[in-house]
Amino acid sequence: MMKINKIFNVFINLISIFLILLGLLSILVFRKYKGDFFSYPILWIVLGGISVFVGVFLLIYLANQKLTSYKNFNNDKVDYLKNNGDKYFIEFDKCDIVFRKEYVNERKKKSSRAYIYDSMYDNSQNNISRVNYQIMLKCSLSIDNKRKVFETRIFNISLDNLKLKMALKKGTYIYINKNKQSDFYFDLNFLNDDVN
Repeated sequence: MMKINKIFNVFINLISIFLILLGLLSILVFRKYKGDFFSYPILWIVLGGISVFVGVFLLIYLANQKLTSYKNFNNDKVDYLKNNGDKYFIEFDKCDIVFRKEYVNERKKKSSRAYIYDSMYDNSQNNISRVNYQIMLKCSLSIDNKRKVFETRIFNISLDNLKLKMALKKGTYIYINKNKQSDFYFDLNFLNDDVN
């Protein structure tokens, strides 16, 4: 079944690319067409535009289908681990916060004349530095008298906000596959809760 879906997706991708190219070609050819062989060149231009539109629609549709199937697969995996996996409570005082700061320079929104003036005299006025934190938790857990370290996925949240939420929550659950301990799920839904 999976192989048939892959073949179908490749086939639809090829059709959509063909439709886009055919539409662009017909628009370019019939834009300045003055001959008598094809009557109504505007009709061919409209058909070319429709062909481009259908091709782009098919590409967007396939991208949405892939994203939806990935989300469904991930949700099914999480449900499986929650229902069939071993459930352990991890206290946050046994977790280390691993983070990386990333500095991002963004341009201020100004008129083009202000950019030209600032670039001649002081270019630093055009940029705003912003700090992004990429944070991950490393938690150690004792399973069958062996110490195991589990890492969460990387998430973007400010360090102070994370520490506050961890202090309020005290701990979370980890669900581990009984047959394969490298397959696990950290319950990080508390990060989406509002702090009052």
